[in-house]
Formats: sequence, C-alpha cells, structure tokens
Amino acid sequence: MKKITQIAICVLGVSLFAQQEKPNLNYKKQTYELDTLSINTKLSDFGVQYWGDKEVVFSSPKKEDFFTTVWRDNRQAYLELYKGTLNEKGDVVDTKKFSDKINSRYHEAQLALTKDGKHVYFTSNNHSEGKGKRGDEGSNNLQLYKADVVDGSFTNIRQLPFNDKNYSTGHPYLAENDNVLYFISDMPGGYGQTDIYKVALLENDTYGNVQNLGDKINTGQKEMFPFIDAIDNVIYFASNRNGSKGGLDVYATSLTDDNDTVFQLPEPINTVKDDFAFVLGKNNYGFLSSNRRGGKGDDDIYKIIRTIPIVKEPKCVQSLQGSVVDKSTNAPLHKSMVYVYENNVVVDSVYTNLKGEFRSNIAIDCGEDYKVTASKEKYRNGSTLITTPKTSNYDNNVQLSLVTEFVENIKGEVIINIEPIYFDFDKWNIRYDASVILDKVVETMKKYPNMIVQGGSHTDSRGSSDYNNRLSAKRAKSTVAYIVSKGISRSRITAQDYGENQLVNKCYNGVNCNEEEHQLNRRTEFVIIKK
Repeated sequence: MKKITQIAICVLGVSLFAQQEKPNLNYKKQTYELDTLSINTKLSDFGVQYWGDKEVVFSSPKKEDFFTTVWRDNRQAYLELYKGTLNEKGDVVDTKKFSDKINSRYHEAQLALTKDGKHVYFTSNNHSEGKGKRGDEGSNNLQLYKADVVDGSFTNIRQLPFNDKNYSTGHPYLAENDNVLYFISDMPGGYGQTDIYKVALLENDTYGNVQNLGDKINTGQKEMFPFIDAIDNVIYFASNRNGSKGGLDVYATSLTDDNDTVFQLPEPINTVKDDFAFVLGKNNYGFLSSNRRGGKGDDDIYKIIRTIPIVKEPKCVQSLQGSVVDKSTNAPLHKSMVYVYENNVVVDSVYTNLKGEFRSNIAIDCGEDYKVTASKEKYRNGSTLITTPKTSNYDNNVQLSLVTEFVENIKGEVIINIEPIYFDFDKWNIRYDASVILDKVVETMKKYPNMIVQGGSHTDSRGSSDYNNRLSAKRAKSTVAYIVSKGISRSRITAQDYGENQLVNKCYNGVNCNEEEHQLNRRTEFVIIKK
C-alpha cells in the first residue's frame, strides 16, 4: 500500500501536577497516518461503518450492466451497500454485496448497527415497493430507514417517523449505548444547508423530539457524516464551513464540554479536496473518505492509523487566554479563529465564543516566545507576540483588535481599508513605508481571488493640472507594477490617475498649507471594481 503522509501535532502537557510519562488522550494531540485500500475503484467509494468487530459496510455504485440506471448528477450508477472483512492489519478484504433486502434500485449509504445486532438504520431515497416518492418540488429526497435483523436476514423495513418527503434525512450514527440516534438533515429551521441532529430512541419504535445540535457545531454551510468517539465523547463530522482547506474538512469537538471549541483536524486528514466520513474503531484503526489527489478515481476510502502520543508533563506551565474585537467599535468578534505559534509552527487553534473570548487548549511553557494570530472573514488578520514569564500557573491574557478589510470612501465607493500610500514631492517611486502597505493589498487580493481593484493615484495642488495628471499617472502605474510583481495578475488591477482633482482637504491652488497637509493629498486608494 502507498503511504500518503504522516504529520505530528505539537504535543504539550496539560496537567500541572503529573510526575511521569503517560498517554495523552486529548483528541487534539493525536497523530494520524493514512494508507490506501485495494477495494477502491475509479468510481465513488466512501462511507465506511463498522459491522461488529470483524466486518465493515461501505457504499459504492452498482456494478453496471445493460439494465443499470445511471444517476444524472455524476453519471455513475446508483449507490448500494457492500460488506468487507477486516484483516489483522485493519485492511478491508473479501468484499461482497451487503443485502438484496436493503439494496434497492435507488441510493443506499451510511448505516448504523445496534450493539446487540438486532436492528440496523440506513439511508436510502424515498421509495416504497420499488417506486420512488417525490416531494412537492419534484425531488426524490433521502430518508432514514430501520430494519430488524433476524438470523442474518433483514425484515420489517420501515421509514422513521420524522422523515418528510420535502426534505432529506440521512447519515445515521448510534451513540450513548444505542439510546440516541445522530443524523443529518436539511429540514426547515436549521442553520445551514444540512445540519446535524439527534433524537432519543424510546421503547416500541417510538422516538423523542428531534433536536438540532446548535450553532457550536452547525453553520450556514454543510455539516455531515457524524461519528462519536465514546472514549472521550467527542463528535467528529465533515463540513465545508468558512476556514476549510477546501471542500469538506473533518472537524471535532466535545459533546460534554461547552467551552471546547470546534477543532479542524490537520493534515493528512484534511486536504484541499473533500475529506469526510471519519470513523475510528478498535486498536487505533479507522477509515476516512476523500477525493484527494493520488487516489484511484472519484471518492476513495483510506485506512487511518491513529497514534496516541506518550508525553511528559512540563514542570512549569501557564495558560493563554484573551479576546478578539473590532478595532473601530471594540465589539467582540464571535467565531474568530485564533492560532498559537511556537517557533513558527501552529501548536493550537481555537474559535472565539459569543463574547469574542478564547482560551487555548494547550499548556503554555514558561519563559518562551509565542505568536498569537486571529483571523475572521472580512477582517484583516491581527497578531501579537508574547514572551511568557518564568512563573508557573501564570495566566497570559492578550487582546487582538482586527481591522475591517473594506470601507467606503467619501464618494461612497468600497475601498480596501488600508492607510493611503504616500509619495515624495514630485516623485512616483514606491517608498519603503508604501511597500509595507501595498503588501496588505496583495494579501487581500490573494484572499479574494475573484476581486478586481482599481488603484487611483492623486497629487497635491502644487504645479499645473496637466503636470499633476501626468505625475499621478506615473504613480498609478508604479503602484500597479509593484502589486503585479508580487504575483497578482495584471488583469485584476487597473491604474487610474486623478491628478489634483480629488483633494481630501482645503489645500487648493492659492491656499497656504504646510507640508503635512499637502502630503495627505499625495496618495493612492484601492477601489473594489468587482468582488
């Protein structure tokens, strides 16, 4: 098998009083290694779920023949469930169709087996007696089904009562000793495109009230494929929320600790492609689905090998906490991502809460240098450097003030929110202080790759209007040339010269002004033409 990669997350101690080495069970401190599987095909193979201790079930398109119906969305056959055996290395071998009773002419995927082996929950399109049922808008939505397992056969297949023809439900996962069913849905009243829900399983095929897991987990985007590690009661799920590396990424958070923020798993779990259906089994093996480069085709299944590190608790540790606010209004910035760097390596990442506050998950070493950086959509990143004192149990408090990336100028145009760049009198070369500011423009344009910007250059009123028009044209061109030299396509930025026509103060011809007042007019602004 081809080893993809392995990455170690920097491990720091948590307990202040431990005197010996011990396993670090914190899910944010574990490392992963991925292997490809021989069961993958050029089609979409994904969604491994454990079927007892020695078998797994996953989804793959039907093997096509003359009578096979092709799904129009990806021109592949409809999905059905397959079963495979786990060997001693955690690989999947000897695959075969799961069940003709469960598999239909529609999609089947993502199932959950009760611990006693008597019941199974699974996902399929809305159908009955071989006929699909469409919602009011014409879609054949996904639904959750339950079946009884009797002597290895599946009987009494029925839909769950909270299904609805007008929305989808799916991706079941059983937790809390099979007393709670987690699933996803795009039912009305959620936070985004699909949310994660839970429902209590009661006696005699009855159910409690369906509950949304809330905005700690659910966002305005897709949340999918829930998996819960019962050892530490941590939920893993896939999401394409803001901040993902690309497509779906795997995230995790504690279900019992309200202060635990959502954690984005690092490489090799997450890539710029879709990474989802993360599950862990016994002996630190598990599975992940991904359409990353290097696979056999569409979605592929990868074996996970998890390593729980052995760590020695540091003798002198501290905490790190703080807040993130809007620099102009001092308002708290909820769901800002805060990164902690040590020796230019990210050692922790957390989200701020509703009050804009955060607390690092790691213990901070005494007498060390750290950089703390905050980022949020539509804001420019902010950073601060700290040197921790040589005092155990010290609380390091930092506040990061973020500047909005865009504002309106006096003409009501949306501009990049930076200080104007200034030029020396009768000059158009880029000064060092201007290059620092222009680098912020480059950073913003790289962050928004579809943005088109106009760099408008201005002069003060001294000199003739014709001369100032020519001078501002030279300043505009030198500004654009600098930005293009930093890797921005010339098609994304244009130059506009305004001469002395748009002064920002009273320093018109004939008005006595000092050099500082004239300097305010020798500037360049960056107007957003297209975002």
